[in-house]
Amino acid sequence: MSAKLFRRGLHALALFGLANNLGGVSISVAVAEPQAKPIQEPITGNEDLGDLSQPEQALAQFYRAFNTRDLKMIDDNFAHTDEVAIDNPLGGIRRGADQPHAMYEGVFKSPADVHVVFWDYTIHRAGDVF
Repeated sequence: MSAKLFRRGLHALALFGLANNLGGVSISVAVAEPQAKPIQEPITGNEDLGDLSQPEQALAQFYRAFNTRDLKMIDDNFAHTDEVAIDNPLGGIRRGADQPHAMYEGVFKSPADVHVVFWDYTIHRAGDVF
């Protein structure tokens, strides 16, 4: 089985625990600037990872890890704190430092060949969280 998901709702991955390189993770609400237009260039994981403290590169690292089923890279991408929360269509809401590994380990063991991209998004920053 092969599936290609194009989901606008995957932005929750970035908001709730993604990007260990961005520092401590906390949930914040950012107000979008009225003129902010969604970015249509997809993040696929094939991008140069560059500076992982930047949201675009942290997202690229996640999508590279997901699309290549690289569990170690998933572990590197998420903060190692119990404040991590994941809310996505693959595993629902999960909280805790061990949850990204546990959830994606199960996904990667699946026989489904799933590849995802991140598109039609805006990036909002609040301190060191995006």
